[in-house]
Amino acid sequence: MLKMGLCHEGGVWTQRAALVSVLLTALAGYAAAQESRGRIVGRVTDPTGASIPGASILAIHEGMNTRTPATSNEAGNYELPFLLPGTYRIEVSLQGFKSYTRRPIEVQVGDVLTLNVQLELGSMTESVDVVAEAPLLNAATATVSATIDHRQLADLPIGGGDVMFLTQLAAGVTTAQAPGHNWLPSATDVMSNVTVAGNANGNTDFALDGIPNMTRARVSFAPPPDVVQEFRVETVNYDASMGHASGGSVNMSMKAGTNELHSTAEWLHAPSRWQANDFFTNKQLYDLSTGPVTPEKKARLVSPRQVNRYSATIGGPIYLPKLYDGRNRTFWTYAFQGFNRRNPNTAYHTVPTAAQREGDFSELLAIPNTGSQYQIYDPATIAPAPNGRTSRQVFPNNIIPKSRLDQTALNYLQFWPLPNAGGTVDGRNNWNVIAANSNDFVQNMARIDHNFSERHRLFGRFTHSWLHFYRGDILQNQVRGLDRYRKQRGLGLDDVITLSPTTIVNLKYGFTRFLESDFPFTQGYDLASLGFPSSLISQLDGQGIRFPRIAPDTVVPLGETTNRQWVTNYHNFAGSVSKMHGNHSLRFGAEHRLMRENSVNFGRGAPTINFSTAWTRGPLDNAAGSPGGIGQGFASFLLGLPTGGGVDRNASYASQSTYTGLFIQDDWKVTGA
Repeated sequence: MLKMGLCHEGGVWTQRAALVSVLLTALAGYAAAQESRGRIVGRVTDPTGASIPGASILAIHEGMNTRTPATSNEAGNYELPFLLPGTYRIEVSLQGFKSYTRRPIEVQVGDVLTLNVQLELGSMTESVDVVAEAPLLNAATATVSATIDHRQLADLPIGGGDVMFLTQLAAGVTTAQAPGHNWLPSATDVMSNVTVAGNANGNTDFALDGIPNMTRARVSFAPPPDVVQEFRVETVNYDASMGHASGGSVNMSMKAGTNELHSTAEWLHAPSRWQANDFFTNKQLYDLSTGPVTPEKKARLVSPRQVNRYSATIGGPIYLPKLYDGRNRTFWTYAFQGFNRRNPNTAYHTVPTAAQREGDFSELLAIPNTGSQYQIYDPATIAPAPNGRTSRQVFPNNIIPKSRLDQTALNYLQFWPLPNAGGTVDGRNNWNVIAANSNDFVQNMARIDHNFSERHRLFGRFTHSWLHFYRGDILQNQVRGLDRYRKQRGLGLDDVITLSPTTIVNLKYGFTRFLESDFPFTQGYDLASLGFPSSLISQLDGQGIRFPRIAPDTVVPLGETTNRQWVTNYHNFAGSVSKMHGNHSLRFGAEHRLMRENSVNFGRGAPTINFSTAWTRGPLDNAAGSPGGIGQGFASFLLGLPTGGGVDRNASYASQSTYTGLFIQDDWKVTGA
């Protein structure tokens, strides 16, 4: 992919084309991607408005006291690219003119600020100090974006502690998540579920310090809010270096250390008694037809919830007494965030009654005004009927003789608990459970910035996160339930080299490894203990074996169907060159992304067996079954007569996708003003 800004003819362009060719060849495999820093551009003139070449310009970071130099070219133009977000002062000096200082200048992520300087005649020992003028306008770019700055990050409520929650402040950004859904920093699927400027979910680019922060089409890491300097949500971008995503982009800039030691700490605790019940829980709790509101009833219906969320950041100069003084030169930042959430789910399910476990379904016939719709028919009495149909006879009094009960089916009865709630008149929703639901999450992030000199600076960043999400033990014996893990490791390196006052090179590398898995609690279950023959077990993939899925109609199934894992390794190589010449600011570079994914979905790695009404309905084989299969489905199970099922033996897969793009952009000041 080649993107070009304004092209023009002449010998200058020929020389540039040769330079572009050489440098793009040298930068093959590198990428420009998103830029998390800002630029200051402008023109230096004398009192008559004439251009002043050779003026020395310094951008000094107020917190770090680091300096970024530039020199005005033959047209008086200068450029200060790759500036970390923060507050700066600009110093301009040249023999024969008064020194000029402008402060404070706030540079935000992705800014392109214009600062034109008019020097006054005089001695360099004299100075003009401009303080507290109106903020500079970001008028040098046509990008449509919204910047979430450090003040908003500090002052606004952030759902679940997930900084990505604030992307919704940008115009044109919407989320498909339910309004009450928890935005947690571990929920990469939730925070990625945004649409930007009408583009579908999955078309947004996410970056951390200008380096892709992605797994598949999702964000991979949401940093602690206190370590985020700011971030920009771009909905329309005309920069040639952008082009990987058809939607918008979210670009976060992390805080770098400064010459002063700074730290933050936060702990949020939300015990159960501080959390409100939802509407449906209160409806059941205060339904006096089920008894008065007692501590016992409340304990049965109200989940004991609790949340602990904690974070800390610290950063400053690297200073080792008598060994190394990194003030004005080397800085570090560390951030930690974690939470423990206990959010049990109150739910009702249907389990077989004590009588039904012995084949006695007579209670269904006693339901008023239902006729024979719950009648159980005996599949052993199948006989020919008119019109090519078959007929069946009823089980007397809806009771299956114990001699007819299948022994393998009886082995499974131990895994269903007995009813603990009244349920409906036909026996549904007779098992009330508060099932455990827990989230444990930790993440770490560290960053080091080092300035070798005014013309060479480097930073490196490491990220790590770990999640364990435990849920679904609705039978309280771990036959049901899933463990989810999400593990992230990330690395970012960025090098800025000033080759000359008008030529700057930026090289980047990023790597993210992300793993997500959902495995049943019963992974590796001994199927032989349930009566499955070794001849069947030997044909299954040992890695995918878990408790079988036993699913009679209406009754809550045993076993799980989710059984999967995937991992991605995402590499990004980045490089760009900024070159000033006359009234032209030329930028060019290349981008290469490589994502490798390994995935396996075991699916039904153990047998799934369904039991419906096909064997136990009547009097004819094409008769309608009982409502929802009540009674008849479980009767089929007790008789050992399945109506469907299967086993999956899925292959794992490995895939690789690459993206390579080249860009050229020429920002041309047509009037030179």
